[in-house]
Amino acid sequence: MHSLHNIASYILNKYPGEITPMKLQKLLYYVKVWTLVADKKMIKSSDAFFAWKHGPVNPSIYHQYKGYKNNPIEDTPSYLPFTDDEKEVVDFVLDSYGFYNAITLSKATHAEDPWINKKEVSGRITDQDILDYYTHESFAKNFPLNKTHGYYPPNTISHYAFVFDMDKTDKAAEVMFDSIEEYKNLFSKASEDYKFLVNQIY
Repeated sequence: MHSLHNIASYILNKYPGEITPMKLQKLLYYVKVWTLVADKKMIKSSDAFFAWKHGPVNPSIYHQYKGYKNNPIEDTPSYLPFTDDEKEVVDFVLDSYGFYNAITLSKATHAEDPWINKKEVSGRITDQDILDYYTHESFAKNFPLNKTHGYYPPNTISHYAFVFDMDKTDKAAEVMFDSIEEYKNLFSKASEDYKFLVNQIY
């Protein structure tokens, strides 16, 4: 099993100089979520998240990187390697969530029951809390990983705001792409169009 610190080191090497402490917390949270759902028991249960103000937070990771505040973490610490199977799942989760910013990821966790149900007491989000909720999310249908059965994207604010033109009824419907690459390309184009529009206005 791996510690969250080991996975954090892997993330910081995968995205050198790009990850703020808040974004690191959220990426780690979703790695824990989806490795649990995928039945890859690769993260220690003792490495728990708590429902803090800005979403799920692991206190140990928080204290290690809090000095960076809202700035990207410059460290690229060494890490223990994953098995091929572990790396495939971790990379899949990071590729699905990694291009969202910290605020978008934080807002996504605020719309999900494990944080909502514990936020008033900054309570511990247990592995069972995670499984009870996320097993029923459409993203769970990506597991076990199989590139031939399509791709279900994560449900985030940007996912709806920039990529799809949906009313409230449509948002309840599941969306599937042929592959994660198709989704990322569509999201990237939509983001570029949005930035162009903002530049034209201002």
